[in-house]
Amino acid sequence: MEFLQQNANQNSVVSIDDSAIMLSNTKLKTPCYISANHTEEISTLSLDLISKESIFPLMAKKSVDEHDFNSMTVRLEYLARSLKLAASAPLFGSGVGAFKAGYRELAEPGSQLSSNPHNEFLMITIQLGITGLVLLALVLWITYSEVRGRQDFPSRLQSGLLAAFVVNSMLNSTLLDHTEGYLFLFMWAVWLAGLEGGSGQEDAV
Repeated sequence: MEFLQQNANQNSVVSIDDSAIMLSNTKLKTPCYISANHTEEISTLSLDLISKESIFPLMAKKSVDEHDFNSMTVRLEYLARSLKLAASAPLFGSGVGAFKAGYRELAEPGSQLSSNPHNEFLMITIQLGITGLVLLALVLWITYSEVRGRQDFPSRLQSGLLAAFVVNSMLNSTLLDHTEGYLFLFMWAVWLAGLEGGSGQEDAV
């Protein structure tokens, strides 16, 4: 059974099978308790054993969004599972857009789900394999080679942009995040246009 509309801020059900229920933010083994504010796997095997006394403590628990998820712990989980996902198809990757489904398969019940590994280099490796990662590294190296040693303002600006892209990509999926991705690509295009224009002026002189 599939559910097409989910609210990421609530415990929205995404799909159900015989042994587990997939929510928008986690996966639970059945039987389990699900409300708008709390989810929990339970050991009760019979509906006859469920009572108001057993349900009330679960209803009183705080919202899933209020749980204290340590950012570093969550990122380490993303890293470990993303490396496993990348290792499953190392040469050419699992395909564009394959991260979310692959991550769900590796996720343990009760763990946080993610649509990206928060690392652009890992994202490229998972989707396009080592081949894609090498091509991205080649683009970055060519850019660095063009600006290295130059003291003009456009080249110095591009050097800063290149450094910012690399650092940000180690902490986020830069090209997946629309605002940052469009900004970097736009500035890259502006720099390339200026580089071509500059070469033409030098030839004319």
